[in-house]
Amino acid sequence: MHKEFSIKIDFDENIKERPERVFESMSLLIQGFNEINSELIHGFGKTESIETALNKTREGSLIADLGQYFKEKSKFIRFGTLLDSIYFGLENTITDTQKVDSEGDIKGFIEKVYGHRVANDQDYNEFMFHAEPDNYKIAKGLKKISEGLDNLAETDKALIGRRDKFVTISKNLKFPRTPDELFGEEITSHPSRDILIIKRPDYVGNSKWDFISSKRNKQVSAKILHKEWLESWRNHGESFWPGDALLVLIKTDRITCRKDDSVKYEDEVTEVIKIIPQKEITQYKIELDEKD
Repeated sequence: MHKEFSIKIDFDENIKERPERVFESMSLLIQGFNEINSELIHGFGKTESIETALNKTREGSLIADLGQYFKEKSKFIRFGTLLDSIYFGLENTITDTQKVDSEGDIKGFIEKVYGHRVANDQDYNEFMFHAEPDNYKIAKGLKKISEGLDNLAETDKALIGRRDKFVTISKNLKFPRTPDELFGEEITSHPSRDILIIKRPDYVGNSKWDFISSKRNKQVSAKILHKEWLESWRNHGESFWPGDALLVLIKTDRITCRKDDSVKYEDEVTEVIKIIPQKEITQYKIELDEKD
């Protein structure tokens, strides 16, 4: 089973400079629409395969007729109907898309594509159990479409359609930043007091120390940002022995990558309060637990 749509570039024949712009633009537009279509379909459930193939090109303006081929994984979903619904939603949305410069703009774009056909399409309503598509992948597709449009001259036009019925892709579609800049990191900081048993100090540089956290009962690596204490220690004003610990103020950052929802943690010691000899660590841990 396959469905077909076409991308057309009406180029200004009076412009003699950069003839390659038309082909560069077509390449980016094909890539962009392919990524968006594939991810919008994947939002409803993974299919075994979805491929976009060049069926033919036409004479006159540069027109690429593209076919989408896939194997159905679920017998309960009519992917042909779904592809039709998504295509017409995309066609209607891409004609008036403006500046895309936030995660909210990406979500709004997806909602408009999905929403265009829902009200009057009972078949489409059957698919509304879908999971969210990957917004980052949609952003990558929109970025490529934006770059494709930027390659064209002011008097060129890019269009999308089926058979011989085309609509103009919005010339106001701009994606000024990269997808990675839109889907950056979200950082939540948590300051606390902890007892860190010293495993490996940083003697010469500005690297991380290795500790065992008494609160978390696990190894942590952290830079010490307390410059006055570091200077005193390196000038032999402070000293510790194997098994000793530091009573510190530590800041733990929970870093969420919005691109893939992965989470990592980074620790930094903001203040060293005192050195705790090994034989006194247990008592300090009891006191710290009581304060918490």
